Amino acid sequence: MRTRFCCRLGSVLCAAAVVLWLIAGLWITSAASADGMLTLVCKTTDNAPLNGMYWHIYRVGEKNAANQLVMEGAFEEYPIYLEDWTADSMSEAASTLENYVVLDHILPMQSGTIGADGTVSFEGLEAGLYLLSGERLMQNDMLYIPSPMLVEMADSDEAGKEVADLTVYAKYQALRRPTVSDQVYRVRKIWRFDDSFAQLRPVELKVGLYCNGTLEETVVLNQENDWTYEWAGDATSEWRVKEIEVPGDYTVIYRNNETQYVIVNNRWTVDSSGVVSRPTETMTTTTTTTTTTTTTTTTTTTGTETTTTTEGTTTASATTTQTTTKTTTGKTTTTTITRKTTTTTSSVKLPQTGQLWWPVPVCGASGLVLFVIGWRLNQKK
Repeated sequence: MRTRFCCRLGSVLCAAAVVLWLIAGLWITSAASADGMLTLVCKTTDNAPLNGMYWHIYRVGEKNAANQLVMEGAFEEYPIYLEDWTADSMSEAASTLENYVVLDHILPMQSGTIGADGTVSFEGLEAGLYLLSGERLMQNDMLYIPSPMLVEMADSDEAGKEVADLTVYAKYQALRRPTVSDQVYRVRKIWRFDDSFAQLRPVELKVGLYCNGTLEETVVLNQENDWTYEWAGDATSEWRVKEIEVPGDYTVIYRNNETQYVIVNNRWTVDSSGVVSRPTETMTTTTTTTTTTTTTTTTTTTGTETTTTTEGTTTASATTTQTTTKTTTGKTTTTTITRKTTTTTSSVKLPQTGQLWWPVPVCGASGLVLFVIGWRLNQKK
């Protein structure tokens, strides 16, 4: 009787182990589901395809429940914060992220070339935020400089498809082939949101000048040179700049056109709990008004009049009093401005979203333990 019970218990435990292994496998399969396709269209204004332009795609992160970008992977430690989802903010974030992937040689998820139809597709993408970065293309005496883009792959509403397909259109600058070998370039440093903390700024900052992805020179920006530096470089090359070390409590934005480069440091504080805050200034104005006065001036005039006649002399005295009143009314206003530094909190720590991985090892290990116990019980039979 005891042997039969042990046999049945062992069978049940083995069956439970198989179920746990299946759950772990299904969990991994569900987490790894990625069926979204992104198609990039890259054509000139006259609808000619820019075939041969090389594009890369990088997974940057995903939105959390508060509709904010949470960086992940190779981008997690970069001092970048996306304040909102406006076109300007996303363009700045894309430019900054591309600067890092090029200079830090981050490997893309996928790469592809624009074909004869003017498109390239990237498949097997999960829901999340992606960076599209293209390489320069010289075609018909024109230099095409693609603009980086930050795009979102979202969940699909279609039955049987988890991630919606997406089509985006590339933007670029079209310039005539450079005819000179040297060009004057300029980099400038801008501080934002830290007027009350100017004394906490670094005395100087080091900035690297990169030519075609290789560090050519390190320069120093400070108050003496107005946080600006100019240099002459090869006009046919691709120049970029990067802060060697971004100061603490600051995020960074990189902007550039053909010859001008701007590094913007915003004073944002991101703590270990994910709370992002920016110090702002509020001004209290106190106005004091003083009203003046009335002034009265009195003038007294005394005169003597003498009259001579044939009968004699008559003297008459007369006193005349003249009063003049002058009234002046005025206001003196004194304005006192008091600056007060406060902290504006832009986000709060939220519950974790996305796929949880802890059930996988738990289910796998539990299944293994149950299987061993069940197998041993059957062996005892």
